[in-house]
Amino acid sequence: MTCIIHPPYHCSECPDYTETAPCGEGDACLKAHNMLERMFHPDLFKISMCQKPRTCERGDLCAFAHSDEDHRNAPPKTAALAYNSPLFEDNENGTFDSR
Repeated sequence: MTCIIHPPYHCSECPDYTETAPCGEGDACLKAHNMLERMFHPDLFKISMCQKPRTCERGDLCAFAHSDEDHRNAPPKTAALAYNSPLFEDNENGTFDSR
């Protein structure tokens, strides 16, 4: 069974928020106030591949996909926000080199 969550907030950054001057709407704001809110938003979570899938220190807590099975297709409205890295190929030391 697939559970699709549609949170009330959008994954785009709040234009009124800075670290020195928080958004006046606080938690009621419908936009992301930091990178973590964006990375773990259901529209962005695991739509891009991790740069170090075999050696990632974040493991299951990583917001990026570590395999094809882990990778999600981005919803059309956020597909342009996926990290567009070059194609990578695995080499023997567990890192990835661009092709």
